[in-house]
This record gives sequence, structure tokens and C-alpha cells, in this order.
Amino acid sequence: MRAAWLTVAALTLLPHAARAEAPPCPLTRGETHAVARVLDGETLALDDGRRLRLIGALAPRAGDVGAVAGSWPPENDARIALAALVEGRSVTLWHDAVQRDRYGQMLAHVTIGSDWLQGTLVARGHARAYGRPGGDACAKALADLERQARVAGLGLWASAAYGVRAASRGDWARATGAFHIVSGTVRRVSRGSGEVYVTLGARGRGYPLAAVVAGNRAELSGGVAPRSLAGRRVLVRGWIEQRRGPVIVVDSKGQIELVDK
Repeated sequence: MRAAWLTVAALTLLPHAARAEAPPCPLTRGETHAVARVLDGETLALDDGRRLRLIGALAPRAGDVGAVAGSWPPENDARIALAALVEGRSVTLWHDAVQRDRYGQMLAHVTIGSDWLQGTLVARGHARAYGRPGGDACAKALADLERQARVAGLGLWASAAYGVRAASRGDWARATGAFHIVSGTVRRVSRGSGEVYVTLGARGRGYPLAAVVAGNRAELSGGVAPRSLAGRRVLVRGWIEQRRGPVIVVDSKGQIELVDK
């Protein structure tokens, strides 16, 4: 009788255990694997030896503030939280258009049953939302979750190092290569070489920060044509680069958010 009960229980549990619900964005379902270990706050080692990067969820790192690796609390907290969620668990991979980064690592979104891992990490303040060309299907959904965590001051958002920065701050040279979220009013929109320059803030001692939008694509600028952004208040997220002045290249969805909707 006990063996029969166990068989019935197993059959009852199997459909639920095998069911993996997709994240709330258009992705293609991939394989299911066990997670052998967590390498850092956004990288997993799978049971087949491959490394998987959790696309869309940017974990904090000691390098964000020039700290020694392993000594930065937000970095450690993110790694510990991720390990608690996935180590030893079976996960289902979901792919966007681009499935590998330039280093050959797999890129994927991950679900554990009905739980979307990237969404959980961002919602708890253990990662920031971002997108890359071919890897931005979930960028808006993640940005929405991030906004709630940011307002609540959860996780990394309790640290001043990750606060939204005003575009008028003039120390962007030191921020080159770092990921930031910047707020400001669009003062000028200009075109050149197939790109649209959306300039935030007034010119002071140096060039003001500009968002450089590839083409004239509304899907990259909060659903509004870039030329229509003049006078609007926006949030721009991305990596700081230097051209004639500081810029954030906008080449994926979710990088520009309209604040004054």
C-alpha cells in the first residue's frame, strides 16, 4: 500500500515539477539543467560544465567603487542571494536572439518552475536592469521591477554608490566605463551620422552628458521619437563612454525611460 501511495504521489508531482512558466517577455525555451555552483552575482556553472550569464540582471561588483574583490557588501549579498535561489536546483533556460556573449558564455533568462530568476534578483535589489542588442526582450519588464526596488531602497539601492545621478553633475570622466542611471531634462536634440544626440543638462565647464540613440527609433527612446524628447524629463541607463564629451550609447530597449508621462 505504501509503495502504491508513493507511486501516486510521484505521478501527481511530476507534471508540476516539469512545468516551467516563461518569463513575461518573448523568449525561446531552451534546455533544463542543474546548477552546480554560483560563480558570481550573475554567472552560473551548469551541470554540463558550461557557464551561463544571467542576461538582463547586472549584479553589483567591487569594481563599481574601486573596492577589493570580495570586500564589497552589495556584491557579496548578491552572490549569496543567488546561491540560495539556484545552487543544486534544476533550472530552465529561455533565450533571446543573441545566445552567447563575446567571451563564448551562454546568455539566457532562467526560470525555476514558475519563478523568473532575473525578475526575482532585480525585484529584491540584487541587480540592475539592462539590455543589449539582441538581448533586450525583457528590459522593460525588468526596469519596471527595478523602479519598485529603487523606490523602496532594497538591496544595492540602499548604497549611495548606485543612486540615480543627475545629468548636471560634472565628474563624468571618472565614470567612464561604468554603468549608471542618469536623470535630466532634455535640453537639445540633434542628428549626425545616423545617430540622434539627446543632450541632458546645460553645458558648463565641459560637454554635457548625451544619450546617443542609434537611428531614429522610437522603441529605443521610451516609445517616443528621439526628436520629440526636447524638454522632456528622462532617465537614461547604460555605460558611460567618452567621445567629444560623455555619452551613453542607446542601442537597446529600456535604456530611456520617460519620467514626465
